[in-house]
Amino acid sequence: MVKWIHTVGHPVLSNTGDLEGFAGSSTDVTERKHAEESLRASEAYLVEAQSLTRTGSCAIDGSSRETVYWSDEMFRLFDFDPQQGLPVFEPLAAANTPRRPRKAEASE
Repeated sequence: MVKWIHTVGHPVLSNTGDLEGFAGSSTDVTERKHAEESLRASEAYLVEAQSLTRTGSCAIDGSSRETVYWSDEMFRLFDFDPQQGLPVFEPLAAANTPRRPRKAEASE
């Protein structure tokens, strides 16, 4: 089994600048690395599922109504350019509102 170790250290110098040794610590981060790999795989599966089903995901702050996240599929579905940044809520709501046909006026 492979172990992932994160090490931080620095040299310890004497008053004259001579190397006396090193001080530092090492931490086993294997569990964190496995969790990161699992999360990356899960994100890849979600991206694939959204593409196949033509569904997207987004997050909007309920208080400020600010858009905080859009998936790549949301940009494709709404034909928005991701290079332009996240869309604001109001134009999105307008783009998502079904258009109702006007009632025919009665002729006299």
